[in-house]
Amino acid sequence: MAIAPLKDRCIHGVYHGEKLRTFEVEEDGIKTTHELQNEECWQCKQEEKNRNDAIERQQSSDLRFVKHNLLIALKEDENFREEVKKLLNL
Repeated sequence: MAIAPLKDRCIHGVYHGEKLRTFEVEEDGIKTTHELQNEECWQCKQEEKNRNDAIERQQSSDLRFVKHNLLIALKEDENFREEVKKLLNL
């Protein structure tokens, strides 16, 4: 098996999708060939999960901020409240 060039490896030195080995399985008289491939390394998976979690937390925070400001505007601004009622056909 050839070693992947460093440029194709992740920062942890793992080549994602690298073919590790091929093996045959015989089941009920039928032979099938399987290819075992290297998936993402656990560090890359964890970093991706951390990025997604941070994005989700930020979006949730942004939504709470917008909701808070909208409630304040509805409570304090009669003109804004009337415009919202018109838009919602209430």
